[in-house]
Amino acid sequence: MAWFTKVRKPIEPPGKQSRVPEGLWVKCPSCGQVIYNKDLAASLSVCTKCAHHFRLSAAERLRSLFDGDWVEHDRGLASTDPLRFTDTKPYRKRLDASTAATGLKDAVITATGRIDGMDAVAAAMEYGFIGGSMGVVVGEKITRAIERAVAGRLRRELKDVITRVLRFGAPGPRAHASPSAATAT
Repeated sequence: MAWFTKVRKPIEPPGKQSRVPEGLWVKCPSCGQVIYNKDLAASLSVCTKCAHHFRLSAAERLRSLFDGDWVEHDRGLASTDPLRFTDTKPYRKRLDASTAATGLKDAVITATGRIDGMDAVAAAMEYGFIGGSMGVVVGEKITRAIERAVAGRLRRELKDVITRVLRFGAPGPRAHASPSAATAT
């Protein structure tokens, strides 16, 4: 029998919380530099010490691409599993897990906005949604984005034609002449 017995007390966490809020700093996986989140956002998610590019979500990519506000299109389209595909786990479960993790219904976001002052249509893939795999909905959204871009171009060209007609008169024998030739007569 021992003369002294040691009473074991569990280690208690420190009484006061850290003064640094959670998520305020990020550590670069390449060089180990600790970066303030606002500085990382200002550098477009690139480490200023080693130029490591942090992964951007599709929405972050579009925010950095467009000049200001942008409008997402076809948000309601959602992937389904018509083939009832099963791999190591059912595709339906993969879809549900990806939707819960990203908040998206599919792996692409299509949007319109302005880039350097010009109207533009863009699509950004979300890697967090089943690795950015391309299903039926991704193809449909990209097709609609292309059709939207083409329609916007045609509308712009039609607007230019209407402006020329209003400014210089209806097209006639000099329809292909320069605007200055049309006004010279």
